[in-house]
Amino acid sequence: MFRFQPATAFAELGVTKQQVQSLTVSLMALDLTSALATVTVPTAVVCGTRDIANRGAAKRLTQIMPNATLTHLPGGHELNRAQPEQFAAVIQKLANQV
Repeated sequence: MFRFQPATAFAELGVTKQQVQSLTVSLMALDLTSALATVTVPTAVVCGTRDIANRGAAKRLTQIMPNATLTHLPGGHELNRAQPEQFAAVIQKLANQV
């Protein structure tokens, strides 16, 4: 996915395109799935209604983690930017639980 983006798209992040690509490859090899069942703290999983790429992973996280709740908010991938008030409400609800 990143190979189609211009190198200038990464300048704002303070990293190079090559660094992002290298990190992505290394993360693909990392599998922490078995450890997720041991996470017992309340966890909020938030997914946008149009975030098709992450919908399945969000659902699976809530199935594996014993105290996770899934909330769908209108929007795509960057809900903290697109729906900041609704996103903050989800985080506040989580904070009130702990």
